[in-house]
Parts: sequence; structure tokens; C-alpha cells
Amino acid sequence: MAAAAQLGPLRGADGSAVFSTNGISVLGSVNGPLEVQRRDEIPDEAAIEVLVRPSAGVGGTMASIPINERHYNFNKDAGAGRPSQAASMLYLLPPLLNAAMLALLSTSIPLAATLTSVLMAVNAGGAVISNPPLSALEEIASVHAFAFSTHGGLLMVESEGSFDYGTWEAAAEAAKSGCLEATAETLQEDIEMIGSDNDSLGSLLRATVVQRVRDTEQWRQSIK
Repeated sequence: MAAAAQLGPLRGADGSAVFSTNGISVLGSVNGPLEVQRRDEIPDEAAIEVLVRPSAGVGGTMASIPINERHYNFNKDAGAGRPSQAASMLYLLPPLLNAAMLALLSTSIPLAATLTSVLMAVNAGGAVISNPPLSALEEIASVHAFAFSTHGGLLMVESEGSFDYGTWEAAAEAAKSGCLEATAETLQEDIEMIGSDNDSLGSLLRATVVQRVRDTEQWRQSIK
């Protein structure tokens, strides 16, 4: 199933996005700055809280990350929901990261870099499978979650299963190709890739943002 993305589905959030792939749909939201309770206040620090809430059951805070910027009496909060059924947390990690990245982009917060994340699986025969369906994970030897910056830098890797370095390297190369932007002559080509079977998550991210900008600026064109 091809990946799909949408920016701004939540009206009450500062930023939000939906990222869907292989039957998993993650809704991410960003809110902040938020006033904290006095007992939790650290006057000279601000923090980003990462929350994960399943569609059923109780969620929790995954991390509270201090940032090197002073915002007295405030913190920033980012939340993401995930499906209630999954065979592995690694299977959920790339959709969660992609949804969080898109939600941050929808807030128009200045970012030093952007990222895309993909799941790679390796079967018993050594074949590398990109973005495998959940049912295929029962027959694989190892599974790997990668995240790359738009410049091709490896930002994160998590692996499970039995594999050697050669297998990991092959999975990493395939993941990098899947995360980086495919070559497109025009932005319109990227936009036409939304919802298609194109494997480049970089192109999907770029096309989704460009389409959102065009939609929000449409009123300016109508009054000219």
C-alpha cells in the first residue's frame, strides 16, 4: 500500500498531520508553548514532551527533551496517536516519526533539517523488502527502522532479529534510496506523486507541503 499524507486535519492544534501506510494511520499534533503547573516549572528551561496515545488504551510520555532556549513558565508539547494492534514497535516507529515531522512542518516552525523514516525487512533468503506489510513480518529474519535527513545523513537506526553487517548495509542503502527525494523536473511532478506508488518518501513529504502551501495561498490568487 502506497504511503499517503495530509497536513492540518485538526483545527484546534497549532500543527497537525496524518501519515498512513500499510493499514497504519498515525495522527500527529503539535501544540505550544504551553503553561506548565508550578510544581513542574523550571524557570530557565523549556522542554519538548513527546506523547504517544493509542486509539484504545492508555498512552504516556515517551520523552521530555530540554531545548537550549529560554521560554519562562512554558513548555512545548507534541502528541501522536498510534493503532492499538501491532506486532513490533519498530513497525510503528517510521509512521510515528513521519507523522511528527509533517506535524512540525504544518506549524511553520523554523527547522534546521527535516527527516523521513522507513522500515526495511530482510527475509531468510537475504532479500531486502521495503515497507513490508504487517503480515510479512512473521516470516522475516530481521527488521530495521531507518531515518535519514534530506541531505542523506543517517539520523536513526533500530534493528531486531538475526543479521550480519552485509545484510544491514544492504538494508541501509535501500532505506536511503527510499527516504531521499526522487529526481523530478518540476514541483508539479512531485504533487502528482501524492497517493501514487512512488517509493520516495522525500518526494511525498515535499509534495504534501507544496500542495498545502498552494491551498492556503489560493485566496490570494482569487482576489487578483
